Amino acid sequence: MENGRIIGRDSELSYLENLWNQRGLVTCCIWGRRRVGKTSLLREFGKGKRTIFLQGIRGSYYENLSSLSLDLSDFLGREVQQASDLSHLMKMIEEICREEHTLVIFDELPYLIESAPQASSVIQKSLDKGLKDLDCMFVICGSSISVMRSETEKADKPLYGRFENRKQIKPLPIETCQRFHPDMDYETLLRWYCTV
Repeated sequence: MENGRIIGRDSELSYLENLWNQRGLVTCCIWGRRRVGKTSLLREFGKGKRTIFLQGIRGSYYENLSSLSLDLSDFLGREVQQASDLSHLMKMIEEICREEHTLVIFDELPYLIESAPQASSVIQKSLDKGLKDLDCMFVICGSSISVMRSETEKADKPLYGRFENRKQIKPLPIETCQRFHPDMDYETLLRWYCTV
């Protein structure tokens, strides 16, 4: 961070802000390899907005439902009943989104799909029906590039054609990374950069 702003992601933030400023249902798919700052970027983007931040976990279907229900509790500032299934969870999200312009971020979606293969179909139904006419920006994100692309680009997948706004988050160039460590000599920085 530099002056309270995320470093080196101005173009990505601008891209997302332009989508946010549209009305109606707007969808976006974000992907990129691990440790490039996707989650930090999305958290920065969500600041100052009515943001539901959901994160899939490596675990069972039940563990994901429990974790996602806690994410909703965090947003609402009160405990909510654990969702009985993914359809119930999406219905709760739809009800929240009916109130006003809302940003929904579904981070690490591939983890959820791994534990619940029906997840894409449930999200598709919500996008096509419950969220269709609402002022909502719905973002999915993941590090498994093959899963993210397959789920949104293959014609036989439920989310095909529903995420036309797409952004790959690439690693920052070394010159930008130097802003994190301005006092580090270039040789040491290069070693760190090549290691990460």
